[in-house]
Amino acid sequence: MPEYLTYVRTVALLREVVAVFGADHVAPRFPDRAHPDDRRRDSCRYVVDGEPSCLVAHVLTRAGVDVTDLEVVESTSPDNVTVSPQFAAWADGPSLHLLAAVQEEQDNGVPWGLAVRHGIEFIEGGGDRG
Repeated sequence: MPEYLTYVRTVALLREVVAVFGADHVAPRFPDRAHPDDRRRDSCRYVVDGEPSCLVAHVLTRAGVDVTDLEVVESTSPDNVTVSPQFAAWADGPSLHLLAAVQEEQDNGVPWGLAVRHGIEFIEGGGDRG
């Protein structure tokens, strides 16, 4: 059973993933995942070849979420994190909003260290994605 993520634990896991991959790491892009309602020509993916690929996927798998569960909720929208019921079983509201903010930054090509910093600043500054 996955660990249920609180905001504090989510921040810690985000920082852990950034420490492993490096602050300048940028998520791989996949042109076949273009979102028809978005300016982005391509999009990141949760899982590639059975392994976590994006920042959110790395956080969730470190918390015990199985990659096959992430494949089921694969989406091109950062809002998927806050609207998909599976995510609510894995994390509390503030964590989901933080993960969505970080995913949006990452999907726009922002390096992971900066994406995490921006996400934390946004949420702790009173930002609301819901």
